[in-house]
Amino acid sequence: MNAYGDDSNGGGNGGSNVINLTNASMDSAFTFVDSPYRFTDPPRYYKANDPYFYEVDNIPIKQLHENCLWLKDQIMGIDTDVTGIPLSKITDLQPFVTNSDRVLYVRPGKFTSRINDAYTSTPESSWATFAEGVTDIDLARSPIYRTPSVFLNDSLFSALVSSETNQLLYNNGLYDHYQHHASLFVTEPPIDSASVPGGPFTLNTVLDPTFLSTGSLTIAMLPKIKAAVWQQKSNVLNDEPYSPDLQQLSVDFCRRWKGVFRTAVVNSIDQLSITIPPFNDSDYIDTNDAYDPQVRIDLVFMYSHPADSPESHIVKDIGGGPEKITKPILGVVKGAGSILVTKSLQGGPAYDIINNPTFIGTAAWDIQRNNPDQYYSTQQQLSEFADLSIQSPLSDQLGSNNTPFGEGRDTGNNFPSPDDLLNLAPILSENAADSRLATLGQTVLPLCYVIVKRNSTVITIDDIIDIRPFLRTAELTYNERAGVGAANPPLSLANPAAGKYELYNSLESMRDFIMKYVNTIAGDITGQLDNFAVVPKPQFTSTIHQPWIAGQNYLADSNDVGFKCPLYDAKNINCGLAENWPEAFAEYTTTSAISAPANGGVEVELIPGRYSLDFDLSIWDTRQQDASKTFWLEVVDVATNEKLAPSPGEQRLDGERIGEPNVSSGGSDTVHGHLSYKTIMDIDIKRSVAFTVTISSGTSNGFGLSGGIRLIREQNLDGSEASIR
Repeated sequence: MNAYGDDSNGGGNGGSNVINLTNASMDSAFTFVDSPYRFTDPPRYYKANDPYFYEVDNIPIKQLHENCLWLKDQIMGIDTDVTGIPLSKITDLQPFVTNSDRVLYVRPGKFTSRINDAYTSTPESSWATFAEGVTDIDLARSPIYRTPSVFLNDSLFSALVSSETNQLLYNNGLYDHYQHHASLFVTEPPIDSASVPGGPFTLNTVLDPTFLSTGSLTIAMLPKIKAAVWQQKSNVLNDEPYSPDLQQLSVDFCRRWKGVFRTAVVNSIDQLSITIPPFNDSDYIDTNDAYDPQVRIDLVFMYSHPADSPESHIVKDIGGGPEKITKPILGVVKGAGSILVTKSLQGGPAYDIINNPTFIGTAAWDIQRNNPDQYYSTQQQLSEFADLSIQSPLSDQLGSNNTPFGEGRDTGNNFPSPDDLLNLAPILSENAADSRLATLGQTVLPLCYVIVKRNSTVITIDDIIDIRPFLRTAELTYNERAGVGAANPPLSLANPAAGKYELYNSLESMRDFIMKYVNTIAGDITGQLDNFAVVPKPQFTSTIHQPWIAGQNYLADSNDVGFKCPLYDAKNINCGLAENWPEAFAEYTTTSAISAPANGGVEVELIPGRYSLDFDLSIWDTRQQDASKTFWLEVVDVATNEKLAPSPGEQRLDGERIGEPNVSSGGSDTVHGHLSYKTIMDIDIKRSVAFTVTISSGTSNGFGLSGGIRLIREQNLDGSEASIR
């Protein structure tokens, strides 16, 4: 068994070794903690002539006891400090060199890391997908925000019940348990205000009543204890209650993205190595002969690859896509490089201020200042060994001591940020697919800085600045930390962060309040606004003209339906604007809100919605003299004969005589009637309708019709799109 810290492979077998105090005491860098107890080595042994007396018998026991107390002080420290263990004694992920070349080595080891990669997380068919399209936001609907459902495929369920075992699931427990308490918010307005009846305006939100009303809370209902629900499709699109079950969605989204933003163990089982790029005169822009750059500071890091994943991806182009890794690898952030490359979006590039810095501040410089197309890029052309490069100005060389750690150190050196230059959070959306570059994430563990010296062909141990032993990556990326840190007022328990559902729930309540306020206080303003609507309403117009029809055709048939009026000069206006009524057209195999018949046809096809009907009709009897009959108008479903808009009343023929006086009963005496019919009609399903006229009793005389119809689709059945005028 090897002693821990003896420069062997990882501190012995199985990590069961303890600190070898003998070795440590011989190390000049090791200092013992002061202790009131004395360490006796060896303890007193019994002698041949010792008397049989208890005080003599207890001497070695007391010495052993004092040795134990001394060891306790060394482990715990009198001042609770453990001192004297140098980094050289910690071998996990320890960087080292041979002092003979430019290669830096890193020993095997483990660390914990945030895992961000969602790019083709395998196996491709193991977890969930989104069953619907992108997130839908509609201010005219309740709820105004909907999240697509998450769908679990059959192969996953088969694997879960072990009916097929041909794939690894790489399960880590995040998919199987809820991560937080129930968080379904239900809005229970009153939507009112002090200025309207029933005020004031309040926004009342309560936690999911189905979760809290099942009785007293139990241990099994707490997060990480309550088992997750496995269902083929998440039920998250219900209109009631307003919001989906965020507790279930949290788990389902974890199933969708395989636990992105989680933490995992990274295990580097091999000794790794990387070549440090040599110092180059072109690393710095040096136009000042008084200074000659001598050093460059690089950062060596390890890319995170979780122990429970077969592969991951890093943000490094290898041609045709990002590089795939199957184990942790090393990388280098180069601390200097070519900077301020002249660029232009169009026209000539920006002026070369690298070779001619005196251009800065001239009149031509002021002219360029107003040209946003000309700019300078800091993008680097990296060597085969570097993964990233930062701008390192010549001012780094102004200090007298270019070793920033130790006695007389300079504090003005530019150091690559240990994590934020490489850490990257993926961009996830409900419709984002694996293999999209936006889903690439990356986390790294910084290990050491390397001081690269001019004219030095090797990297020595003195060039390494070891920044272990905190073997854990950053919890948040820089942007995430900055977003939280810059919150004003600062985030706290008194000012918690708000999520999408809380925001949209508040917007929905405010929308309802404003609509009630407008309708109550300001009157029917929406009706006035309809006259200036940006989106025109679908409408249908037609004329009716039948000079003579046998009277018996007007009588109600066995279905209580009278004469179906033929339609002429039918016109559809704005009926094909499907993009303006997405809900109206999405579920129906038609591209028109109202489908007009050919001349002489009687059927008009309507999609669901609320319609206003204006029906104006005259009827006459060319042979009837007594005006004894009545007639009425109706709208019926052609297929079912259901009366969709029954007549509000009957109209009698008025007996007015048209023609010459004293015309006989066998002449052209005419009586007529007129009916103007306006109503609101709801169409619940796609229907074909007809407009009918029915008379009270039959006759052999001929009747005639003349008039017009105007039909306007006002709004959806839920009241969205517009208001009835």
